[in-house]
Amino acid sequence: MYTMNTAFENEAIVLRIEGELSLEHIAEFKTRVKEEIQRSAATTVIFDLGELSYVDSAGIGSLFFIKNMVDKMDGEMQVKAVSPRVREIMKSCGMLSVFNIT
Repeated sequence: MYTMNTAFENEAIVLRIEGELSLEHIAEFKTRVKEEIQRSAATTVIFDLGELSYVDSAGIGSLFFIKNMVDKMDGEMQVKAVSPRVREIMKSCGMLSVFNIT
């Protein structure tokens, strides 16, 4: 199970994801993120994954889906504070180079 907290930094929306992001929660996760982005009207979306302990390939795929959505809005998506475990999962899925990780 995951939790998501929303904050704002400058003109960016920051989505702090904690816990585990896996297949069983992906539909809800994508819907919540999409709603938060639309509500905020922000063009910069920052995912803070510092407290994300696990993500599976479906979770990585949902981040990729959201990145494409943000790109279509002429926006920017950043990913920060990625734990070594989550970074390794992203690497094994071939997604490290896809996300702007800071």
